[in-house]
Amino acid sequence: MKPSKHEHDLVLKAIIEHYTSTQFTAQRLAEIIGITEKRLNDICHTHFGKTPARLIQNYRIQRALEYHAEMGEENFNCILVGFDNHRRYVTALKKYRSTLKQ
Repeated sequence: MKPSKHEHDLVLKAIIEHYTSTQFTAQRLAEIIGITEKRLNDICHTHFGKTPARLIQNYRIQRALEYHAEMGEENFNCILVGFDNHRRYVTALKKYRSTLKQ
């Protein structure tokens, strides 16, 4: 069954509401929405062209870049956008920037 616009909206809403939690994963996203991980994968690939994990990570990075612009780097902490580890945040940021260049 083709994913619906409603499911698309549910995924986005849940990401926006929960991305700051360091415990927010693709598995948790599926639980929040009340669907299987397979169905979540189908929705994300169809509507966004990404895996659920990549979608969550990209949203976190986009928000981090907004926070950097608003707060300045010295006041920013990666925990604000759901990263519990600075090294993991920096790696995700580099990966995000490299995909923008392609």
